[in-house]
Amino acid sequence: MNNRAVVVGDGRDGTTQVPTYDWGSMLSNFFVKFDNILSTHYFNVGHDKITAKQYVEDPRARVVSILKPSAAELTPTELPDVIVPPGLNVARQWYLFEIQEFCRENCRDLVSPEPKAAKPTGRTTVIGVNFQVKNPLVSTPL
Repeated sequence: MNNRAVVVGDGRDGTTQVPTYDWGSMLSNFFVKFDNILSTHYFNVGHDKITAKQYVEDPRARVVSILKPSAAELTPTELPDVIVPPGLNVARQWYLFEIQEFCRENCRDLVSPEPKAAKPTGRTTVIGVNFQVKNPLVSTPL
């Protein structure tokens, strides 16, 4: 068996080979939310509860019953809903197309094909960075 990167979806038509499921919504029917989980580093998991401490030596332990009372009546019989990826906005598509020179030549059309939509003019946002389109071929950061 070998590990290799594979394309898991096609942004052009929205197909995906690896679906992403909405596990959070489904599991919220069975389990309570564990607050401040990022500041907790030690867990002892039992059948229906979790004992949590910030550190192993911490004398203060928090015991959380993780199962909701109604969970015993519910039985999952199918997978949760599939989360459909929204795709890239037009500004991002054009940005990737403009920097495709950094991709290997044999995968440029797959990774950053020329967008079908017209290039946006004026201020656009690409990954949270504001860009002013001054030249139809070049976007520069503000």
